[in-house]
Amino acid sequence: MIAAAAQQRSAAAEVDAGAGHTEGTTPLSGICVAAIMDTSIISGPSRQLAHLAVGLRAHGVRMHVILFGGPRRVPSAFLPVLEAAAIEHTVVLEKRRSDLSVVSRLRKTLEKIGANVVQTHGYRPAFLAYLMRRGGLGTPWVAFSHGATTEDLKVRLYHRLDRWVSRRADRIVVMSSRHAEDWSVVTGKVEVIYNAVLDSVDAGELPSETMARVRSLPRPRLGVIGRLSSEKGVDVFLEALGLLRKRGINVSGVIAGDGPERSALEADARARGLSDSVAMLGAVHPITPLYRELDAVVIPSRSEGLPNVLLEACRMDTPFLATRVGGIPEIVSPHRAGILVEPGNATELADGMATLLARLDDAEARDGRRSISDQVSLQRRVESHLRLYASLL
Repeated sequence: MIAAAAQQRSAAAEVDAGAGHTEGTTPLSGICVAAIMDTSIISGPSRQLAHLAVGLRAHGVRMHVILFGGPRRVPSAFLPVLEAAAIEHTVVLEKRRSDLSVVSRLRKTLEKIGANVVQTHGYRPAFLAYLMRRGGLGTPWVAFSHGATTEDLKVRLYHRLDRWVSRRADRIVVMSSRHAEDWSVVTGKVEVIYNAVLDSVDAGELPSETMARVRSLPRPRLGVIGRLSSEKGVDVFLEALGLLRKRGINVSGVIAGDGPERSALEADARARGLSDSVAMLGAVHPITPLYRELDAVVIPSRSEGLPNVLLEACRMDTPFLATRVGGIPEIVSPHRAGILVEPGNATELADGMATLLARLDDAEARDGRRSISDQVSLQRRVESHLRLYASLL
């Protein structure tokens, strides 16, 4: 309980410190944007949303975040972040996840807060917005597509549902130009708005036992940070570590995150004889202190939108290697900020990791990381949202 509270306070402090501070008003001053999100955790999309809400506030735009709760749900860890950052929010209650009466309560909430724009994040909020639109809701609707996971058949079906209902929105926001190609059937509705580099640093330090585990590993240390599900390619990373060991290249691996693949990945590391050189930390917060203990970051994903870990690595000036998926190439390649390899190929990943270790002090890559931080600043994202809302209203 204490650790969870510390995580929430730290995340809230990050929002307060890192959101844009440009003061002033716009022609949109006074409008209310209702952001509907169904999350129980502090995720990458929720962190981006919280920073965006504070950034929009400086321009007179109210963002009201709507979450879901009920007797069968644990309170969302995102709630204390919203409260600490003074972001307007409402928890809409439901009896169960299949309770469609939540549609009428959600619509009443939109009316009560005076929503001028509705934006949805995820398949369930998009489905509920679709039902409200079928019921006559005329408020402009923006559906955000953050990328898909591949963990099981049920989740893949949910993502297909998300794509089907999101096509009915007035706008669809994606994280990259590559991602926009997947929505070519609705050309004219799709807008690319990159995730932002969140300029703040997390408050606090890692738990002492976590820090001790990381520091017990010899350098160089390569980190993988993110959800432990199949699309993140952590299994490919472990295979590549095994290949490097066979070549006589000793390197440690630090894996921070949790998810459905954790047990399988732990077994995989044991089977490859990597238990002495790989630390699986579980979910880590605050994350900034971990970057300071890594020599480089590896993003071995099979699919992505525009991963927060890449932007965090740029903010922390941490060398990185990533796969050519989603929005990664269009952000990284022009600036030569990191090494890129094809996804799903352990041999190519191992080759890239060996090259990365030999170029940790590459000045061109350092300049590239700085350029990316400038290109996708939070203020630029706020400005993109202001243009989006203006086009709808």
